[in-house]
Amino acid sequence: MRKEDLLKIIQEVVVTLEEAERDHIRKTLEQTRWVVAGPHGAAARLGIKRSTLYFRMQKLGISRANKEPVHTE
Repeated sequence: MRKEDLLKIIQEVVVTLEEAERDHIRKTLEQTRWVVAGPHGAAARLGIKRSTLYFRMQKLGISRANKEPVHTE
């Protein structure tokens, strides 16, 4: 296998930190049925303040309106 082919495969597999954060937040939101605040909300599960979660959701383009199915395994 050529070096270029290996690099292409690696680039397809590598997940960026932003993608991993987006996926983790989306899965947590789905697990909490999109409840952000409160003792059982997504922010509490993630260990961050509600305002921080809202900021990250905005930064990462996460909203309930544009959610895609997230497979939790």
